[in-house]
Amino acid sequence: MIQGVNSITPSYVEQLINFAPTELITQSGISDLQRDGSVALFNMLVRNGVAYLADEVGMGKTYIGLAVMHLLRYQKPDARVLIITPRRNIQEKWTNDLASFVHQNWLRADHRVKTPQGTPDWPTETPNRLSDWLDNLYDKDMEPHDTILRMTSFSINAKNDDRGKLTGKNWTLPTTSTQKTLIEGIRKLIDKATNYDLIIVDEAHNLKHGYQEGIPSSLRNETLHHLFRPKDKTDQNKPWLLMLSATPMENGDPMSLVRQFEVFGRERDQLRLTDDEDSPIPLHELAGDHSSHHLKDLQRRLIVRRVAELKLPDDSNLTRNMYRREWRKGGVESHEQPLKAASLHERLVNSVIQKNVFEMLQRDKGGKYRIGALESFEIYAGAESSLSETDDGIDQVGLVLPDQRLIADLCQSYRNTFSAEVPHPKLNAVAKMLSEKVAQREKALVFVRRVATTTDLASRVSAAFDQEIIARIKSAIVHDEASIVDKIAQVWTKKRASREYAEFEETTERQELQDPSMEEEKQNEESNEVVSEVVPSLFTWWFRGARTNQKEYAHLFTGRYLREQLEASSKLSLLLEENYVDWVLLRPQNCLAQLAHDSTSSEMDVISGIAKYLPIELSTGTIKNYRRTFHHVQLATLRWMLEQPCYSTLHDNLRILVDEIFDNPGLIKNTASSISGKLIREMLAIQGIYPSLARSKEPEVSRAVARGVFEAQGEAATFDFRLALRQREQIRHMQTATLRNGAPLIDLYLACLKTQKRSIMLNGNLSPNRVAKTLVSEWDKWARTPEASLNCGLSELIEIKQNFDLIRKLNFPTIDVVQQTTRALDRPLLEGQEPYSDSKGNIRSVRRFLTQEFSGQAPTAAAQGGQKDERRHRITTHFRMPGMPWVVVATNVYEEGVDLHTFCKTVIHHGISHTASSVEQRTGRVDRIGGLFQRDVASMKNISEFVDERKIQSLFPYQNDTFEKFQVRRVLLNCNRMVQRLHDTDKPIEEDKEAFISDRFDVPKQITQRLSSPFDVKESEWLRGELAEPDRKSDFCTAKYLSELKLLESKLEKTYSPFEDSRGQGIERHYNIADSKLFVRPKSDRLGDSLLVDINLVQKDGVQKAKIIHSNANGEGWCDSALKAINDLFSEHH
Repeated sequence: MIQGVNSITPSYVEQLINFAPTELITQSGISDLQRDGSVALFNMLVRNGVAYLADEVGMGKTYIGLAVMHLLRYQKPDARVLIITPRRNIQEKWTNDLASFVHQNWLRADHRVKTPQGTPDWPTETPNRLSDWLDNLYDKDMEPHDTILRMTSFSINAKNDDRGKLTGKNWTLPTTSTQKTLIEGIRKLIDKATNYDLIIVDEAHNLKHGYQEGIPSSLRNETLHHLFRPKDKTDQNKPWLLMLSATPMENGDPMSLVRQFEVFGRERDQLRLTDDEDSPIPLHELAGDHSSHHLKDLQRRLIVRRVAELKLPDDSNLTRNMYRREWRKGGVESHEQPLKAASLHERLVNSVIQKNVFEMLQRDKGGKYRIGALESFEIYAGAESSLSETDDGIDQVGLVLPDQRLIADLCQSYRNTFSAEVPHPKLNAVAKMLSEKVAQREKALVFVRRVATTTDLASRVSAAFDQEIIARIKSAIVHDEASIVDKIAQVWTKKRASREYAEFEETTERQELQDPSMEEEKQNEESNEVVSEVVPSLFTWWFRGARTNQKEYAHLFTGRYLREQLEASSKLSLLLEENYVDWVLLRPQNCLAQLAHDSTSSEMDVISGIAKYLPIELSTGTIKNYRRTFHHVQLATLRWMLEQPCYSTLHDNLRILVDEIFDNPGLIKNTASSISGKLIREMLAIQGIYPSLARSKEPEVSRAVARGVFEAQGEAATFDFRLALRQREQIRHMQTATLRNGAPLIDLYLACLKTQKRSIMLNGNLSPNRVAKTLVSEWDKWARTPEASLNCGLSELIEIKQNFDLIRKLNFPTIDVVQQTTRALDRPLLEGQEPYSDSKGNIRSVRRFLTQEFSGQAPTAAAQGGQKDERRHRITTHFRMPGMPWVVVATNVYEEGVDLHTFCKTVIHHGISHTASSVEQRTGRVDRIGGLFQRDVASMKNISEFVDERKIQSLFPYQNDTFEKFQVRRVLLNCNRMVQRLHDTDKPIEEDKEAFISDRFDVPKQITQRLSSPFDVKESEWLRGELAEPDRKSDFCTAKYLSELKLLESKLEKTYSPFEDSRGQGIERHYNIADSKLFVRPKSDRLGDSLLVDINLVQKDGVQKAKIIHSNANGEGWCDSALKAINDLFSEHH
């Protein structure tokens, strides 16, 4: 047990954590459940050292686990925490959620959990291997940190080459030959370096097979056991162990629960309800021979599980099973109908295959087969070299399924006879339904078991979108050129059929890097990373294909050509830029004329004034980088405005705008005045897409623009101009990245064709203003259409703006964690987070970061084991945003721990899993707090709007005239049994993992009655604790800190000249003093409950010097010490 840590109450937690930081979460009603869950689990751990959080999927178990972790740290600031997750993507999710939890949910900056800036006080490390973990522990230069590992890292084998990988610079592993001694050697190294206070295991059901000495087990479980089991029976320094899973008992079997603790050697831990209980029970008794009622009573000592409820417009509540609509009849067109009968030809072919498979199973397998193990249920591939994914997520090459060779022979016979691919009725029906989803711009998540199915199904759906693109291009050009587009379609169809596309994707990046003509493009600020695609798509080929693969179209305005024109070396790239002068002046007809009018000067005088702030390099008359030139003119104009009395009311905000958006080179004087007036006129007259959108008279169109900065000055006393500006720019950069990489790029391409006289031929340079005007004019027409087409790209820009907070939280949680040394346009993220950059510090800018994160979009995507981490990351990121991909076909790599709910509420179990828990986990990917479905319900005004079509849709397609129906029946029966067992059944359920071809039962109906949990903790003993009030001795007070800053600034202004403050900076400040830049930042002394003030002086030659000032935790009393430190730094400098 952990000394000095006391039990807590709900009121204690409410003063530290806000579980409902947004209105949407408040509406969900989940916050009270999360608060009570964190209190109950914390108190269980205080009393017993073990606890299990088993809330339903999508109820925020990660956040409750993070709450427990940080409640411990608040009482014990030096607490060491280890988190174990199943896979890398979940490892990364915990990292992001931890930062988000501290920033949004933890209420106090207290130098224990949260820094004054709102970031975690403890850094997080995510080692890839055990050797990396040991390296971190023995790195003397690395500060104490939290560690997030993944289960796969523990699968090491002494007999293979794994031991050779366990080498480090600062530690040595003794020579050993057995698995046990290898692991014990690692354990000694860990014990020597640190003692963990809390271990959190996410998706703990993966450990359900347990571990016992002498009994065969997985390497992973064996390693975990020997690393973390108690040293002996009297070990009093065991860490707290918190397990998390929505499916704690596999099919209701309590023994699978005990086995998970068995892996950590904790199955004999004593469980008490009260501190003074005389007869605690050992944990393994939770699977003892007791009545169902008594067993649940015992399990309440360990388990916390609540049932989520959804509030409807009439204030009634539904449990999860009541607002999900399961399509159990097998069809995909109608909920109450089976799969539509295929053509006579398809049915005949299918019958022949089914007959042969039936006879093979009877002859070779005794009439039975493992659920999900037949190739023919998903796809007719039959290739022995194809990958097949097993139930535990391990990819196996060359795994021969029972019917695989038979299918291969039958398919080859069909191809030889008919010279065509074998039709698959179910695959075709699902592909058709998904194609309709894409046409409606609705997202769908499809789960399959065969890796081969991912690409095949995604490709079929993508082909339908190809036809839409062709039709839209033909509608945008003159009729005489339609034949050109038809030929393009024919070429693409041939490439697709011949698999040339796969080769093209693999070689694209290498070719572009070797092509000298691409050199300028590589140097541009926003050149994109190339992410190879595995799903053939006309969109990716036409808009992203390498030049070498489109040589025959050199005379055409291709999508690829447009992408090249959007690079900084082309004037057309200014389409994507904001004209900040235009924005500040509230969109006048002519910026230069407005500046002259406001300043009572002539236009030539204004031009001369602006020219004084432009770099001499612009006097050559040659523009190599239009974007940089445009920004130079913008910056110079804003600096000129700062000197004009007529804009005095704007000066503070203009300083912030210059500081946030642009490089800060100081006042550049160009006394030669040799800058062309034409250049300044031209740059100030640019009205790209954003300025054009802002001028639209259609409310639906103009609402895509992020406003509320210059337009909202003085509207509220709490208005923070700098923060509002940052958010506005982040939204705009996301929208711009979508225009470059997503479906709106098609709209932009069509606008270009229409601007050049509705021709697909190359007709010279295009004007950014004319293209922007054409594009917005088309969007205006869309907005005036009573039944607006769903293929308008503007809707994606609107969705990004409306759901920005949700998108940022899930996809880009670190976008606000920035250094204060450069502009927001290229403001770098924390060093080390991003590997590729256009900055001196080797870190990507926010603009580049977002552009690259949005790149690689495609209409459909295939997610499978063996993919590169970056590719999988992109698929996940894109699916959680509006737009492409609309369909993701995935194996079980997306089964756990991935939030895919933001814009999707449809799951299709095309290849059904053999376990009920997997089915629940898969559907749970889209049934989560803040998801599309919950937002839809929250927007309803009347209960009549809540119809079946607006529920979460979970489809189980199968062919009624095949014995696939038997396996679906078995799995759905197990699903019903699991629901009953976790709520009101009397005994553990024996799950069927095999189906018999002799079964003749109907598929069971969905359980739709209200559910309740026997493991709810509302009003339970676990909510009673000792502490009702947190101590406040470590609290940071922003007002007191800012008061000291104000005093420091007044003294600096008197002491140094020139002294420049860009204003409105918040608690982190930077100042220009003579030729140096001074930074003043607060930091936490995590273990001392005190504040550190970081003073950093950066000289003109780049040399940095720093001093640290110790101060009171609340932020007061440090001004004089800081001033002395600054004076000392300047003295050392001179």
